[in-house]
Amino acid sequence: LVRSCPSLRGLDVSECEDLTDEVLACVAANCPRIVSTKLRYCDVSNCGLETLSQYAPQLQEFVCGRARSGMQVVEGCGPVSKITGVGVAMLAAGCSQWLQSLTLLSVDLEPRASLRLIFSSFRTLKVLDLGAARGLTE
Repeated sequence: LVRSCPSLRGLDVSECEDLTDEVLACVAANCPRIVSTKLRYCDVSNCGLETLSQYAPQLQEFVCGRARSGMQVVEGCGPVSKITGVGVAMLAAGCSQWLQSLTLLSVDLEPRASLRLIFSSFRTLKVLDLGAARGLTE
């Protein structure tokens, strides 16, 4: 299906829990003009971000992760996203030139993906949402 849409510029498959890294790789490889990707509640990991960064260097908007309720945050529940700081670093390596909006919900950001890395890598960033992220450092 995506092979017939090489001009696709936006993809919102939020809440498609069966969307995996392999499906994202197929989309990224066949839709080189994609500039917006929304993957809330999808089964995507750091591997998916690596593939996206390789095939979608003009990405301007990226949304991923799983929101948690305020009560879960207070109770200290762990992140439910498979995205970590390693994935953010991969995304920065390939998509930093154009990315303007980055939303990573409930991600586990170890020191490697500190705010300093995000702000120094994504120079064109206008919107940053790290709702319920854990492990933020300077």
